[in-house]
Amino acid sequence: MVFWMFVHVLLGFVSLISPFPLIGWFYLSLFSSFIVVLRPNTPLSVYISFMVYMISFEIIARMAQTSPYIPYEMGKYLFFILLIVGIIKYKTTSWPPFIMALCLLPAVLFDLSGQVSFLDMIFNFLGPLNVALAMLFFYGKQISLKMLLETFKLLLYPMVSVLAFVLFKVPDLAEVDFSLTANSITSGGFGSNQVSTGLGLAAFIVFIFWINKWKLTGFRILDTGLLVFFTLQGLLTFSRGGMVTGFLGIF
Repeated sequence: MVFWMFVHVLLGFVSLISPFPLIGWFYLSLFSSFIVVLRPNTPLSVYISFMVYMISFEIIARMAQTSPYIPYEMGKYLFFILLIVGIIKYKTTSWPPFIMALCLLPAVLFDLSGQVSFLDMIFNFLGPLNVALAMLFFYGKQISLKMLLETFKLLLYPMVSVLAFVLFKVPDLAEVDFSLTANSITSGGFGSNQVSTGLGLAAFIVFIFWINKWKLTGFRILDTGLLVFFTLQGLLTFSRGGMVTGFLGIF
C-alpha cells in the first residue's frame, strides 16, 4: 500500500502544476476497470470497490480544476450511472427506495418560479435520487470484513492526493489570517467545506485501522502520521461540519 500511497501523493503534487496527469489517471482507471467490473462473474465486492475509488476523485478533480474534462458534478453523474448498472447487474429489488424516488418526482415536474434551469435540477435532484438508488443497490448485500477494509483503502488513496495538494499549496501558516470562519487558503484555495469533509472522513477511516491495529500502510508510525496530518489539516480549514462528523464517528 505504501507504493500506491506514494503514487497518489505524487498525483496530488503534479495536480498543482497541471490537471492533465490527474485527468489521464482518472480515465485510465475508469475505462480499464470498467471493462473488468462489467464481466458477468465479477464479485459484488469488486464492483463496490471500483465505485468507491472512482467517486472519491470528486474533490481532487475540483481542486485541480479539471472541468470540463472531468465534469464538476462528476461524483453525482458517475454514482448515478454505476448504481443503475449495479442494480441491473446484481438484480436488486426493494420497495422503499422506489417510494422515495416517486416522492421526489413532483419537485422536478413543477416549477412555480419559472427560474429553475436544468443544471439547477441536476444539482438539487440527483443527490437525493442517488440516495434512493443507493438504498436499492445495497439492500441485503453482504461483503466480508477483509473486502470492506480493502474498499476503505481505495477510498483513502484520492484523499491522500487531496492532502498532498493542500500541504504543498498552503503557504506558511504565519502568513495566514485566521478568523472564526472557514478558511479557503488552508484548504488549498478550494471550498473548505468539501475539503474538510474529505479530510474528516479520511481521518475517521485511518482511526478505525489505527485503534484496531489493522494493517493500513504496514507501518504503525506511518499510520499515526496519516491520522495526525488528516486531522490537523482538516482542523486548519476551520470548516466545522466535516471534522465534527469525523469526530462523532470516532466517538
